[in-house]
Amino acid sequence: MDELNKEEIVDNINNEQAKTRKGHLILKKREGVYEESSKYCLFIGSNKRSLILKNFMYDIYSIYKPLTCYMPKAHSNLSNIIDKIDKLVDICVHNNCSFFFSVFSTKKKPSRFIIGRLYNNKILDYYVFSLISYIPLKLFPLSKEILYDTKPIVLIQGSYFEQNETNRYVKNILFDFFKHKNVDTFSKKSIQRLIVISAYQKNNEINADLGKKVEAGKENNDKNNDDDKNNDDDKNNDDDKNNDDNNKNNNNDDDDDVTLNFTEDAMSTTKENLNDSFKNMDNIYNNLNTNKFNSYDKLKDKDKKNLYVISFNQYLITKEFFNINKENEQPPKLQEIGPRFEFTLEENYKTPEYNLFQEALRTVKKQEKTKIKNVHVDEFGHNIKKVYVQKQNFSKLHTKHTKFVKKNKFNT
Repeated sequence: MDELNKEEIVDNINNEQAKTRKGHLILKKREGVYEESSKYCLFIGSNKRSLILKNFMYDIYSIYKPLTCYMPKAHSNLSNIIDKIDKLVDICVHNNCSFFFSVFSTKKKPSRFIIGRLYNNKILDYYVFSLISYIPLKLFPLSKEILYDTKPIVLIQGSYFEQNETNRYVKNILFDFFKHKNVDTFSKKSIQRLIVISAYQKNNEINADLGKKVEAGKENNDKNNDDDKNNDDDKNNDDDKNNDDNNKNNNNDDDDDVTLNFTEDAMSTTKENLNDSFKNMDNIYNNLNTNKFNSYDKLKDKDKKNLYVISFNQYLITKEFFNINKENEQPPKLQEIGPRFEFTLEENYKTPEYNLFQEALRTVKKQEKTKIKNVHVDEFGHNIKKVYVQKQNFSKLHTKHTKFVKKNKFNT
């Protein structure tokens, strides 16, 4: 009850005007800023992390440069980051960072990372993700041809981000994190990167392929059974019956072969679809002397059915995209520059409070400058004013009289 009363009191105070100068300054600081400064991010390593996660954090750090504070060394105080977020907030406040990014791993969930943000030097929200696949930045040949200090175009797509309120907050924090610095104006030459974040359901393609093969297998089995029944009705001799029994046994053996082939094909399709993201992973992990991610394999069947995967891809934008004049002319193909990774949202997250989130989104109304009459600005930025003066009557013009004139008047 006390917290509710405090919120009501604060709302009433915000609607009123301050009576003193100090109160006016306090209320002015609480208001939003029209031009918000760029947000810095803290990249910090936890106590338990693998070499892959360390390289993954370095790739995200290279994308976010130069608005960063990089602390890759293992911190003994951050063994369980989710339980010790208050210490993370203190480090962010000390380094003037409004975002934090960290990686950590356990036996049950080997590859995880966390993204969070602050508002008014307090935690606003954070989200924990599990990493499914990852291809480093070094393996892409065009990764060195781009300047990561430039502002990217961020595209977030997928119906997953509109399903519920938490997914909308995830969309908001991903866009806020990868949008880079705030810029008033930009040129075509400065646009070099396109970041695409898309969400899709993992098992849609697998279930579709399995369904087609199951239907094909059922049709083949039904046809074989109908042929066997017709042959049994036509033949009445004992010798023919024996032959029919032998034929049936042979047909049954053939059916068993069909089912075995079907299961092998089905397993191969599932492996191909599940390991599309792992095609290029063997070379990576052989170089790093590490194992593949086991986060997807350790999931239960119930979780796999409704699992939505979020993928991150980054592409290079060349000058040819801006020089398309004809309507029918197709734009050139996008070339990937990396890194590429897939991840899923876990249950360990904290969404922002509604009132606090609305306060963070609030902005100040821009005060329009009042036009002053008879004033215009020169090409060099100088203010030139026009002044209208009335005609002066020289007979009534006041002049300065000296003492010498006054003395002459008395003498005369």
